[in-house]
Amino acid sequence: MSGFGAELKIGDEVLNAILLIRTMKKPKTSPEPKRGRSVIFGAAALLAMASLYILQIAWPGRLTPTELATVRLNSHFSTILQNPLNVVYKLLDFAWLQLPLRETVAARLASICFALIAAAAFYLLAKRWHGHVSAAYATVLFAASTWLLHVGRLGDGQIMLVLTPLALVFLASWLNTTEHHNRAILLFGLIAGLSLFTPGGVWFVAAVTALLSKVLLQHFKQAKKINGMLGLALFGLSLAFLSYTFVKNTGLVRPWLGLPAEFASPLTMLKQWAGSLTYLVGRGPDMDGSWLAHTPVLDVATTALLAFGVFLYRKHLQNLRTRLLLAFFVIGGLLTALNGAVALGFVIGMAYLVAATGLAYFQHRWFKTFPLNPLARGLAATLMVVLVACIVTFHTQRYFVAWQRSPATQEIFKQSSTARSDLIQ
Repeated sequence: MSGFGAELKIGDEVLNAILLIRTMKKPKTSPEPKRGRSVIFGAAALLAMASLYILQIAWPGRLTPTELATVRLNSHFSTILQNPLNVVYKLLDFAWLQLPLRETVAARLASICFALIAAAAFYLLAKRWHGHVSAAYATVLFAASTWLLHVGRLGDGQIMLVLTPLALVFLASWLNTTEHHNRAILLFGLIAGLSLFTPGGVWFVAAVTALLSKVLLQHFKQAKKINGMLGLALFGLSLAFLSYTFVKNTGLVRPWLGLPAEFASPLTMLKQWAGSLTYLVGRGPDMDGSWLAHTPVLDVATTALLAFGVFLYRKHLQNLRTRLLLAFFVIGGLLTALNGAVALGFVIGMAYLVAATGLAYFQHRWFKTFPLNPLARGLAATLMVVLVACIVTFHTQRYFVAWQRSPATQEIFKQSSTARSDLIQ
């Protein structure tokens, strides 16, 4: 690819050369066994993650008030058509709610599905950037993080705030290097179009379009005319359907743009904007029982990896990857300033991607120091497994034990019991 796209591609290659761990050259193996092992390992990892998310999914036997409201709205196809925001989530939620399952289970299965998709997208993206070893470690940290456990096991659609930016970053990374022009323009039309339905997602789509404008134009010029028109049609249909909905219900425009019903005071918004960073590594949010109050989103070890990643990216500010992550973090921070900690999901994936870079950088430095020493390689693998196990234990205990047993959490579900009785009456 020539022009702007080629320049950015070269930048990605330079950054990859710094981050990727390159050791002794391995003998070539046939792709079939390697692909087969990858499928087996991938299926096993997905099953393990699914087991973690399904564990005690019906706890504590009733839904939160927000989950109850979501169930009422998503149980009827007509209400979904009237409010298509988060339509991808709503359609899958609608399908699960039609099955003869316990309500607490059916209401949360859509979130679990999208949490697993988010973890898979995270792994594929981290693998493109850092190789499969660093990607595997980083994905375990991401999938078992307290925040993803919260939104991935809560039936209110918050998981889409995490998945949408990840999907768009992965799309941008692939578009910038692929030579499959027909497929590129079709996938952009589809994924960008669907991302428009996520509240606030329009700003992330605009950022990707702006940063890859010349790359997209080259894909469009070199793709077959029918594919180019079809890609534009997919994106245009999303815009047309949303525009039609907004004409009928202008009240949906504000949430679509990621704007709150009422703006908070400037001081409050400033604090919430600062919280888009401090909530991650300092004093965590207080979200009325939906989070273990004031505990930071990231643990100490992941915070250190995040610092390593930031240190490396600051040396490559002209790289597309750096600018994309920075743009997404700024947008997520502004949405957090407007809406509070609930919008923090927009930056969670970006934070863990930067932490994955820090992890890859740490491994790179280690293996550069000990390129051929088998004891050092074994020690590095052992230390990494122990570190990941400790982090996962911390987050799972914080979610399954500390948060679930906190008085604020118990109060949330008491309110849901009251809401249910009022609804019946």
